[in-house]
Amino acid sequence: MARRKGVVTQITENWLKPAPLELKRVIGESLNSFKEHVEVVLADALAASEAGAEAALSAKDRVDLSLPGVIRPVGTHHLIRQVFQEIEDIFFSIGFSVVEGPEIETPYYNFEALNIPEFHPVRDDMDTFYLELPKGAPGPLLLRTHTSPVQIRTMEKRQPPVRVIVPGKVYRRDNPDATHSFMFHQIEGLAVDSDITFCDFTGTIDYFVKQFFGESVKTRFRPSYFRSPSLPWNSTFPASSAAAAARPIPAAPAASARVRAGSNCLVRAWWIPLSMAS
Repeated sequence: MARRKGVVTQITENWLKPAPLELKRVIGESLNSFKEHVEVVLADALAASEAGAEAALSAKDRVDLSLPGVIRPVGTHHLIRQVFQEIEDIFFSIGFSVVEGPEIETPYYNFEALNIPEFHPVRDDMDTFYLELPKGAPGPLLLRTHTSPVQIRTMEKRQPPVRVIVPGKVYRRDNPDATHSFMFHQIEGLAVDSDITFCDFTGTIDYFVKQFFGESVKTRFRPSYFRSPSLPWNSTFPASSAAAAARPIPAAPAASARVRAGSNCLVRAWWIPLSMAS
């Protein structure tokens, strides 16, 4: 279709110009029809080419919402959260589940249901944070001093057997220093079932301590007073000179233990045979 040597030029030079006068009109009309046809075909081809290019560009820039998202690093868990997760995994492996409860509690769940009577020293304002409530509001309310109220709430909702651990924050009126804070973290466990004994309790605590601190850790019970009936648990820490000394782990009723697990994090376990609880 070039201007000088294209098909249209050759038809004009070889057919149209030398044709007799009576045929020029027929050849000219046919040539014009041919030109129009070629122009239409070229226009369609150009439009198709441009549409294909636009579609390819659109497909290249299009966001496919069906593709999985890009996982971007967002940091890591806090050290206390890492300790919680490790402790929870250990108890998960032996059939415990995790339960949580409110941090704002009533005196009944925080004290009385746990056999702490009204005039017990820990209920003094110097030890517990009580909330200032508006007039007419039901109360009193306080910030829980331990995670033990969740035990009562769990036993109210569930029938035995019960095996749970309770992680959470607790609050006490302690002066901040290297080993005290007005808020700290606590994990405690509760087991309620028939045919469980003190041996099951000691085996569970011993298993946890060795899974958490290592198989080389040595453990023992020793007589002491924390709450009655109770006894503390000791374990050795061979990692460093500061941790090598036996560290006491106080216990609470019916049989329980505390395990120091890093800064401001402790574990307490409660073991209640149904025969004793009844």
